[in-house]
Amino acid sequence: MERRSPGTFNLVKELNALVQSIRDIFDNRVKERYFEGIALLHSCIEDLLKWLVFVQILENGMESDHLFWSIEGDNLFTVQSYCNQLSFYNLAHLGLIVGLLDRDTFLELNEIRSERNRLVHQYWLYNNKRKPNALRPKLTKLFRVLESLVEDVNRLSERTEINKHGDLWFTIQPGRNLMIF
Repeated sequence: MERRSPGTFNLVKELNALVQSIRDIFDNRVKERYFEGIALLHSCIEDLLKWLVFVQILENGMESDHLFWSIEGDNLFTVQSYCNQLSFYNLAHLGLIVGLLDRDTFLELNEIRSERNRLVHQYWLYNNKRKPNALRPKLTKLFRVLESLVEDVNRLSERTEINKHGDLWFTIQPGRNLMIF
């Protein structure tokens, strides 16, 4: 991972590295890494969705004086903090409402969210019965959605000033969401 400064990384380079890592799992049929890939893609898709919804809200023309609200005195509420706190379920719905997601992508994300919950609860079945081939179709589906979201990242970064310096940098704070922007 190329570091720019402590606690930051280049989103586009990290996404490309993740895509290559998952392609390696597919190409080499590394069955023992299927579940790892699925868990990683679930997290990545949810975090990308947080960022994409945030950027779409900004792109939709939210005025700067509406990006921050003071609630009960010193507590600051921001669109950024709001997006970071949304659940996968709420992110998908908000993504549909703000025009980020089309109906098919929304339905696919909703199905992925449900499958994620079932898969996590049933992981021991896949692990104990040693049936990693049951995981490959799930990994394939997640990878296809990730590729679609990466296209959205590229599209939004080109259309907005979010990427005006050529790099998308985010801070990683231990114990917090991956995407702190």
